[in-house]
Amino acid sequence: SQWVSALEQPYCGIKPEQADVALDNNDGSYAFVPLYTHVQNAIEESTTHLPAIGVLILASNDPAHFKSDMGTVFLSRIGDLLSAALANARE
Repeated sequence: SQWVSALEQPYCGIKPEQADVALDNNDGSYAFVPLYTHVQNAIEESTTHLPAIGVLILASNDPAHFKSDMGTVFLSRIGDLLSAALANARE
């Protein structure tokens, strides 16, 4: 989905409207972790994201488990590791 590719960090909170197609349960809270193929730009020393190759969706019945104001460093790291594993498996 385009909204997943537009995420610059994991999304945490209630299920966004864009995810209605993928999930039919509205209870609880969610974390959407975009999975990318990373391209390193040596000149600018930054990472550019191509379109997302997938999304890791974590869910909880607890509406307060994944909150919009929570830190996402750990979720971002999980996404990076899973993205790298998927990229290696595709080669």
